[in-house]
Amino acid sequence: RYDFLDIQTKSDHIAVTIRGSVNDTDAKRPSYPAPPPDLPASNASIYGEHHITMQLSTYSLDSAMYVFYNRGLLSYEVTQKDLDSKTGFLLNTDTFLLAAPGLKQWPDHNMTIVASVSQLPKTAFAQEQVFAEIPALYAFYVVTEAGKVPVFNITGPIAAAASVSVSLDKAGQQTIHASVTNATCTPLLVNATAVGPVHFELVSGVIEYSLDALIPIVNYLIAEGVPLPGYQGVEATKTGVSAADNVLSVVSDIKYSPSI
Repeated sequence: RYDFLDIQTKSDHIAVTIRGSVNDTDAKRPSYPAPPPDLPASNASIYGEHHITMQLSTYSLDSAMYVFYNRGLLSYEVTQKDLDSKTGFLLNTDTFLLAAPGLKQWPDHNMTIVASVSQLPKTAFAQEQVFAEIPALYAFYVVTEAGKVPVFNITGPIAAAASVSVSLDKAGQQTIHASVTNATCTPLLVNATAVGPVHFELVSGVIEYSLDALIPIVNYLIAEGVPLPGYQGVEATKTGVSAADNVLSVVSDIKYSPSI
């Protein structure tokens, strides 16, 4: 959703303030409560280089995270199938015996890991990328004939980076796309255990494997991107994007073709 908030006419340019946010389609759920942050003053020297210069804060991204988090959508169950093609890692109790000796009561049982976001992520624009700090919870389960048994939880902050680009979607509308390029999670801590001592440092490898498996899944989920405001008869050309100082800047020239 886009809302016009302000418009100012200067001697050499027009400045328009627009608030863009992702809102839940369920009207009973609250919208993102934080106000948009103030953008830094623009360098007037760049106005003559392109017809349009857009500066975006992280507000749209943060509001999307808020909606997904409240919907419980920021979680994924990692199974052996997710790890097979990439690592050959065996996600079973025998693999984790050194890390959690209490798992010996389930010899050679499959395990799963539910990776979820435990608190709202924080995002920032810098160095031509989007950065996110994501508090994460990894819940480990043993798969038995009676169902999944929770055995221990590991917590840690995920630090993720994504490249940013602008392209036209199928409808011809300019859209900002992000693609996660890497993610790490450290330091790790044992949050809870039902099997006695857990040596979290011996679990770090499977956390890395899990993140590697989740990156293409996340990129698939965010592939549609965030559309920029568009108007009938206006075509954007020579569009570029950059990220620095917690601001995403999009520059473009325009070609106007009025309908007759």
